Amino acid sequence: MRKNKSKKIIRQHHVKFIHIPMIDDGFGGETEGDPAMFHECYAELIPQSSKEVIENMKLGASTVMKVNITYRTGILPTMKMEHVKTSKMYEIIDEPINRDMANRSLDIVVKEIKK
Repeated sequence: MRKNKSKKIIRQHHVKFIHIPMIDDGFGGETEGDPAMFHECYAELIPQSSKEVIENMKLGASTVMKVNITYRTGILPTMKMEHVKTSKMYEIIDEPINRDMANRSLDIVVKEIKK
C-alpha cells in the first residue's frame, strides 16, 4: 500500500495584512499614519509558543504564531496582521520566509498585540 507523503495545507483563517505608514509629526519625530489594507487572504495559523505574563497587576497571555499563506510579494516586517473573525491584531516579528524559494507559500512569524 502506498502512503501519500504530500501534506495538504488547510488555510481556514481569514486575515488581513495592514500597512501603517510612519509619518513626520513636525516635531522631529514620527507617528503612525492612517492604516491601509494591503492584502486579504486565508491563512493557516500554527501556535508556536504562549506564555502568561503579569503586567500592571493583570494576568495576560503572550502568543507567538507561525502563519502560512499563499505566496505574495510585498509583505514587510513593518506590517500588522488582523484576524478578521476575532479582530485580534498581530505584529510581524521576523522576515517572511519563502519556503524552498518556490514562490508557493510564505511562512510569517507573528506576535499578538495587546490593546
